[in-house]
Amino acid sequence: MNIRRIILFLCCSLIILYLVPLNLLSDDLGRANKYYEKNNYSFALEIYLQLFDQKPKLSIAEKIANCYRFTNNLDEAEKAYAKVLTFSGFDPINYIRYADILKQNGKFDLAKLNYLKYAERKPNKSDEAVRLANSCDAARLLLENPDKNIKVSNEIDFNSEYSDFSPIA
Repeated sequence: MNIRRIILFLCCSLIILYLVPLNLLSDDLGRANKYYEKNNYSFALEIYLQLFDQKPKLSIAEKIANCYRFTNNLDEAEKAYAKVLTFSGFDPINYIRYADILKQNGKFDLAKLNYLKYAERKPNKSDEAVRLANSCDAARLLLENPDKNIKVSNEIDFNSEYSDFSPIA
């Protein structure tokens, strides 16, 4: 009788130990997704990074990359999208997002290559992808040969030191 109780106790303990971490993981994912849906990307990002360290998954990698992109952390976004492209079954739109980040970071050749990879994977959208790839050449040309007649100045009356997302009233 005593041995049965010990065995029953051990079995129950093992089941609880096995199920509790899975439950916590799903709670964290749900919490991160809620932050993400409410555009609280920095809070979501912290949780997604922990979850990705525990169990790397494509869906979490995409959310991490998007969080970095939405918060304008371009260097980390570049690394995160590069990780996304290592997973099998990723959505080809990630080629476009990765290329956009690369172009913003001044890596025009690599950006052009990724736009063209998108064109290969999505033949029905190849015209758009080729246009985007050509924009890399145009961006490089403008960067290397700026127009000396154009002067850019900060309109202090309109711009603040903060991120202003709304139009001027």
